Amino acid sequence: MAVSVTRGYTFGATETVTNTKLHSLVDSAAVTGITLDIAYDGGNSITVDANPVTLNLSHATNIGLDINKTAGVGDAVEIDVDVANAIGLNIDHAAAATGDAIQIDYAADGVLLDLNKTGAGAGNVIDIANAGTGYGLAIASTNNAAHINLSGDPTVASPVDGDLWFTGSALNFRNGAATVDLLNLSPFLTGDWIISSVVTAHSGWTNVSATYSNKFMRINATPLTTGGADTHTHGAGSYVGSSHTHTYSGTTSGGSSSHGCQGGGDSVSPSTHTHTYSGTTAAGGAGAITGTSASANNIPAYVQVVIFQKD
Repeated sequence: MAVSVTRGYTFGATETVTNTKLHSLVDSAAVTGITLDIAYDGGNSITVDANPVTLNLSHATNIGLDINKTAGVGDAVEIDVDVANAIGLNIDHAAAATGDAIQIDYAADGVLLDLNKTGAGAGNVIDIANAGTGYGLAIASTNNAAHINLSGDPTVASPVDGDLWFTGSALNFRNGAATVDLLNLSPFLTGDWIISSVVTAHSGWTNVSATYSNKFMRINATPLTTGGADTHTHGAGSYVGSSHTHTYSGTTSGGSSSHGCQGGGDSVSPSTHTHTYSGTTAAGGAGAITGTSASANNIPAYVQVVIFQKD
């Protein structure tokens, strides 16, 4: 036999609140000021079969559900939602509403929101789907505390696009193609170079200065090829001397001699004389110019640096 429930009805400590009872209570008249006073150690619960309890507010300032727990009377849970497959807590906020769907005012020193997932399933601990223009999650800190604290050392075997986790030394983010350490961000790609005056390579870089020691950089479509030299010489080239002649002229020096005659003792002395001469040599001298200049230094004024290559 169904129990008749009217305004002012008091639920028993172990009584089950059924749909029939709730409908009887609500349909009888406007309901206000209902108080469920359950003993601290009673272990009591309110059970709703079938449809959930719906709170419809008629004024903008009304509180839909107000739970006040007396301070210092234990660590019991104020709201405990235990579901198998359905939604444990569903808040349907009207599209035109400007207030907060959930507001928690907490003056104690304990944890404000404690989410503890003990199952190994793939379900999300928090799932936020935002179709509006506001933030999906906005955290304002007014006491210089950290906004979010990531702890533990998870090993993410198969990360997916958008995953974020902290290993204790690296803050990893999966960008779809690779896992990026946000604490060691770099705009460089593997093989990129940077010039430095520090001889010790930074993390993720290798000092390749010894490989390219005493080389200047030159832009080319084929990187890391080498060439050139520190010194140079000049050859004589393909020049050829022109054919030419020489002219000559002159006069020989004079001379005298005396000759004696046999038998008579007489002598004859001819007069002194000279010879003049002139002429032109045959053409010649046409030939290639050969030889090499002395070695010259190519190196301009410089400052020495080191090169680091991205690993």
